[in-house]
Amino acid sequence: MNWRNIKFIFCRELRDQLRDRRTLFTIAVLPLLLYPLLGMAFLQMANFSQEHPSRVVVLGSEYLPDDNPFFDGKQPRQQYAQRGKGELVELEYLEMDSTWEKAIQYEQQRGQQRNAPSPGRPLRTMQKLLVAQGIDCLVLVPPGFAGEIDGQLQTEIQVFSRASDDKSRMAAARMENLFGSYRDGLVTRNLKKKSISSAEIQPFRVSKIDLSSDESKRAAVWSRVLPFVVFIWALTGAFYPAIDLCAGEKERGTLETLLSSPASRTEIVWGKLFTVIAFSMGTSLLNLISMSFTGLFIIKSITRMSESAVSIGPPPFFAFGWLIVALVPLSALFAATSLAIASFARSSKEGQYYLMPILLISLPLMMLPMMPGAELNLGTSLIPISGLMLVLRALIEHRYTEALQFAAPVLGVTFFCCLLVIRWAVRQFNNEKVLFRESERTGIGVLLKSLVRERGPMPTFLEAIFCGVLLLVIRFFTTLVAQPPVSFEHFARQTLVLHIGMIIGPIVLMAVVLTTRPLRSLGLVGAPWKTLPLAILMAIGLHPVVAGFGELVMRVYPLQNDGGALQQMMESIFAGAPGMISILLLFALLPAVSEELAFRGFIMNGLKQSSDRWTAVLVASLFFGATHGILQQSIIAFFTGTVIGFVAYQSGSILPAICYHFTHNAITVSLSQVTAAELQNHALAGYLFRTGNAGQVSYTLSAYFILTAIGIGIFAWFYRLNKTTATGPPCSEPVLHSNQVPV
Repeated sequence: MNWRNIKFIFCRELRDQLRDRRTLFTIAVLPLLLYPLLGMAFLQMANFSQEHPSRVVVLGSEYLPDDNPFFDGKQPRQQYAQRGKGELVELEYLEMDSTWEKAIQYEQQRGQQRNAPSPGRPLRTMQKLLVAQGIDCLVLVPPGFAGEIDGQLQTEIQVFSRASDDKSRMAAARMENLFGSYRDGLVTRNLKKKSISSAEIQPFRVSKIDLSSDESKRAAVWSRVLPFVVFIWALTGAFYPAIDLCAGEKERGTLETLLSSPASRTEIVWGKLFTVIAFSMGTSLLNLISMSFTGLFIIKSITRMSESAVSIGPPPFFAFGWLIVALVPLSALFAATSLAIASFARSSKEGQYYLMPILLISLPLMMLPMMPGAELNLGTSLIPISGLMLVLRALIEHRYTEALQFAAPVLGVTFFCCLLVIRWAVRQFNNEKVLFRESERTGIGVLLKSLVRERGPMPTFLEAIFCGVLLLVIRFFTTLVAQPPVSFEHFARQTLVLHIGMIIGPIVLMAVVLTTRPLRSLGLVGAPWKTLPLAILMAIGLHPVVAGFGELVMRVYPLQNDGGALQQMMESIFAGAPGMISILLLFALLPAVSEELAFRGFIMNGLKQSSDRWTAVLVASLFFGATHGILQQSIIAFFTGTVIGFVAYQSGSILPAICYHFTHNAITVSLSQVTAAELQNHALAGYLFRTGNAGQVSYTLSAYFILTAIGIGIFAWFYRLNKTTATGPPCSEPVLHSNQVPV
């Protein structure tokens, strides 16, 4: 690469963007105006959030003790009312009449018989009475209340309210606090009369002592807010300049002039990339500074307005340094992603539509570190964006040892994702079909007709993506409505419905409707005869690697508490199976056929039309892994699906992929059913496998190296195949048994 050309393109694009008033407003003016305006609006709205008096009606006040320890006229007694809340209660006393008696009787009967039919619904229920008369809370004192508490009998005061109404809920809480304070005092007095110490009722107290300093509390608050603000604005600041630099130049007709310059496509991408990175970082920093200063003044104003407000204080100054360091790789990641997606857009309007999918993917990764239980460990450090945010939290909170411990995996994952996305952006610019897509204006009816009228022999890229998303949605809803299987027959019916009705059915229908050669689009074409047995041997050889990878995933991301229950359920299902053949057909053959048709057939064939080999394989494997409901199994499925997708792509057919898929799952299911006694009866099995302390079956060290060498050798043979047609396969339903996790 010629860095002089890159610098020239960077300066050119930066100068053009700074001349655009819309870009300047979004990058510089909006951050400086947005937060002060929001702060002013917040302070104005704070005036409407003041507490207002609650209207409380008391029925049966004549049954209270003569000294009436609760109420003093129309106000609660200050010694029992919540501090500063006594003036917020306005009391009224009513006499019991037939309307109130019917409503109270109905509510009491309904409370005793929740599931019984309504006992003759009155004309006006208690809720309707409260709403009609504007009552926030109703207190019902039962007859003989004073005599019962003096006689030390247990009785109750009923407080009627509406939890759906804020004022009613607060009024009920104030009355409960009033009665509770009097009750506690009454208990103490009764104990004194009987010469019993209150320690008999409460033998010990629990005191919470906060050891955190004000500085650490402030850092804990800002460590959650600042990274999220920086990251979300880094994405927003990168996307709009990227749209203008790609789709905008297409509309203006200046992209062809740039491509005809002496600079190569790679140099053009790097020049535009540096421009987008500059705007991404600038947007984040300006928003961060504006938000910090505005938030500081708002906090001070709230502290002056309310004595109960807690002052958070300004963000730590050193936090800005860590955020700037983290912004460099993060902005590069968002900039390359935005540039690649913007190059695919036909127009600026179309490019803006692509912002939502990026947000849907990025927001969960940004929200995960803000959850209360999120912690920095090896598993979370390997998650893109989330790991970087957790490291920033640790640095801002002065947990330097913890941050340094996981800095290497976080930086490694971040830079790997950056390089991967940058390479994708370069390939997008080198693809003429992507770069010069013509703008289209069409309606829904015309679009549906064109899908059938202008269909080709293979599915398109967008049709493949739509198919993958459709399968994910179908799998999500089937998981919600599916009942836990109680027997093997029940599980078999659910599995057949899922794979035949929810996977094979839609895939075959889309292949018939959207393509002119359904069999070829599904990958059902001939393959070199050597690929079939070699795929089986390759599955046998690489199975130890997949099993070892599965154990590693389980250690990094341990199963939750329901993992054992899931394993017991699968063992009971296996125990009720009529034979091993039925288990293999259900757990190995059926998923191999259905998932290969979907993911390595239709989806990967469509992805191949606008992408290279590894992009098609990886994206298809990503869809395949996402269909597995458990995170651990999704990771393992993605890894195995990548290998099988490579086999399918190189052979040009899904038949070798089906063989690989079936063999892999058949081995996994068989090992989950083998016992230590059965292994001891076979000399070869004893050489290949061993049993652990928990009874799980694993490979011996010698078998691991021998089989892995065979699998890698066959993988190298497939790598030399020069097939250009594409398809690909997935793996099977997960079966949890000990440390064995099939895909």
